Order: sequence, then structure tokens, then C-alpha cells
Amino acid sequence: MHMKILVLASWFRPGAGGAYVHLSEIYRRLPGEIVVVADEQPGDRERDRQLPWRVIRVPVGVAHSGVRLNTAMALWRGFSAIDAIAVRERPDIVHAGHYIPWGLYASRLRQKYGMPYALFTWGEDVLAAEHDFLCHQIMSYTARRADLLFTNSEFTTDRLRKFVEPDASIN
Repeated sequence: MHMKILVLASWFRPGAGGAYVHLSEIYRRLPGEIVVVADEQPGDRERDRQLPWRVIRVPVGVAHSGVRLNTAMALWRGFSAIDAIAVRERPDIVHAGHYIPWGLYASRLRQKYGMPYALFTWGEDVLAAEHDFLCHQIMSYTARRADLLFTNSEFTTDRLRKFVEPDASIN
């Protein structure tokens, strides 16, 4: 069966660290077509040629700013960009590499177009969500709506349980 996976992930670039390595090793082993949608940083276009997947760079995501209005505006711009890509690509499933902003985008795609999504969660995600009211709400919202939940460790799995139904399956 040919499956098309739309991956939404920040920092998806060679040399970006643990999350990139973790996700790229998963996708190297999956059959089907992988299309990566990631934030845009200088030099990405050249580095993307090293990757075995088609990468679509978008100037969206969380604006690194102390001003929440800037972050909200960046997220809002992202919704229309991600919607357009998802409609054009027509994936079988969406994989969100982090809950902010990608989990929000994936949950909207599920609500608006019925596209199922998997949410990947990391230790830093759950720790941030435990100590910030808005992050806590977003983590709960995106994790409870995900069709599949994945974590990178038992520690993260244990912490993620605070945000989902008691019987939720976490892989």
C-alpha cells in the first residue's frame, strides 16, 4: 500500500540536533512518499538537497519573540499556508513534529478536512507545557485530538499522560 505522509516539523535540517535525527531516522525506514513541510531559515535550500524527501519551506511557525502578538500573527499566517499545502498534497496522514505550532496546524487539518494526524512529543515539550498555562492548554488540545501519539522516551510518555485521557495509547 502506497501511503503519503505530510510531515510538519521545525528544525528539520541536517545538523539541527536530536529531534531532526530522530524524525529523519523514522522517515528513512517508512515506505511510501514523505513530504516535509518545515520552517524556513537561511541556507536551508542548499541543505535540503542532502535529504531524500521533497521539502517545502514555509516562513511560518512560532516567531521567537517575547511579544505574544507576534507569535499569534505567525501562527495565523501558518494556518493558511499549511491548509494550501495539505489540500494540494492530499496526504493519507499528517505527522506533527511538535505540538506548537505543528500540532495546532495538524489538528486544524483534521477538523477541517478529516486528515488524521500523529503527534510527536519530546521531553522539552511536556516540561514547557507543565509550567505555562497557554502551553498546557495547547498540549492538551493537540494531544487529545491526535489519532496517534508518539514520544521519544518513557519519561516523556509518563509526563504526557497528564495531558490525555487515562487510557490513551502512547507509542
